[in-house]
Amino acid sequence: MITRTFLDKTTTIKKETLENFGLNPISMIGYGVGVYRSLIHFDINNIKNLINENKTSGDTLSHHLIMKNCGSVDTHGFYAKSSSPDSPGVKERATSFTVILFEVNKHWDEGIGFDNQSDFWTTGKGAISEDGATWYNATTYELWDEDGIYDDEFLSSQYELYKNGTENTIIVGCQHFDHGNEDLDIDITEYVNNVLDGCENYGLCLAFIPDLEALDRKKTQYVGFFNNKTNTIYAPVVETRNTEYVCDDRMDFYLDKENKLYLYSYIGGKLRNLDVIPTCTIGDSMPQVYQAAKGIYYVNYHLTSSEAQKDMILYDVWSNLIYDGADLGEVELEFVTKAREGFFSISNEVLKPRVLNPIIVGINANEKLNRGEERVIKLYFKQPYTKSDFYLVDRCQYRIYVQDGDREVTIVDWDYINKMDKCNMFTIKSDEFVPAKYHVDIKAEFGDTIKVFKDELNFTIVSDASKQKL
Repeated sequence: MITRTFLDKTTTIKKETLENFGLNPISMIGYGVGVYRSLIHFDINNIKNLINENKTSGDTLSHHLIMKNCGSVDTHGFYAKSSSPDSPGVKERATSFTVILFEVNKHWDEGIGFDNQSDFWTTGKGAISEDGATWYNATTYELWDEDGIYDDEFLSSQYELYKNGTENTIIVGCQHFDHGNEDLDIDITEYVNNVLDGCENYGLCLAFIPDLEALDRKKTQYVGFFNNKTNTIYAPVVETRNTEYVCDDRMDFYLDKENKLYLYSYIGGKLRNLDVIPTCTIGDSMPQVYQAAKGIYYVNYHLTSSEAQKDMILYDVWSNLIYDGADLGEVELEFVTKAREGFFSISNEVLKPRVLNPIIVGINANEKLNRGEERVIKLYFKQPYTKSDFYLVDRCQYRIYVQDGDREVTIVDWDYINKMDKCNMFTIKSDEFVPAKYHVDIKAEFGDTIKVFKDELNFTIVSDASKQKL
């Protein structure tokens, strides 16, 4: 399961100036002729709601800051250049460098500045502002504790501790760039967990490592990332991934292996959390019950061939089902045991894999979705050119991307699809995507065979106003 949280404010600050870049759609960092650092902030409530709804401790969640490098979409290799290559103000794409991400220590305002040139895209000085966050100020009226948020000596000492694997107080993560046009992807899980535990969320700052900031160059070595002001598909996000996904073995309960049996708590047609974790009884045993996601509970259960035979109908009884204070009684579910030979095939023959084709339900081909809509996508796998029943697939994944000319730009990288009791399923939340046309690939494992089904689904997300014009 993946949740995407958009950034809510960004800005760039330049060393020893009062220049603000709060409305610029590119977050820039630089060294050489001018040191630039970029401030980043996101609302933590989206992640809090995710944890509260799924009743997870957060141990299975990872959080990454992902930003698209402007150089990765620039065919010329430079995305900022002055009219004269010898001009001291020229900016060129930096290569072979490392960036750091560190915590900000107080509230800041992004401001309304756009650039530091009075004739840049606008008449007069409309693009220039000294209000909001700058090298000296966190807000128009409040200074940073130290210029540039932290002074060079402190930042260098903290980075040295981080490099040596010693505990430091501000460095969140770093990333090395070879060519300079790679995208930013830094693990901020520890920072997010600290905020969830009660630490202040003042945001993060992206900069070149101190050794690079100290270098003297004739040209500004520059790298830029699309930020929350961009009108493109490259809006930056904090991507939250849950390593746990639903894999229900109720329809494929094999002897001599551990199986998962799930209970789905539907209240009024929607998955809802019960007041407390229910209990489960199977025969004389009471396996521990875990919560997998919102309204979804499961047990791990193992039966050997000496304890049961194939084709036995067994029952799992769920009790302590309490919702909104009301006791809903007991629920008795059933599963049928299958012989272990269906799972363990040990012989001198090469097993021929069964390749199935997916049938997708939940979004129509080329359907237009208003932002805010949430769709449950169900997959039914069927053997091609037959009238066979549908099958469940243990390990299948989906990927969401957009077409940029001949290129495919990944928006959501491969993530596992839940295996429910009757279908494979995942959810698309349209408010986690900017308006655009999206394509979905499906990847499934059939024994040793992995097959990718290209562009099995495509849909367009539009705003309400856009949809009314269509």
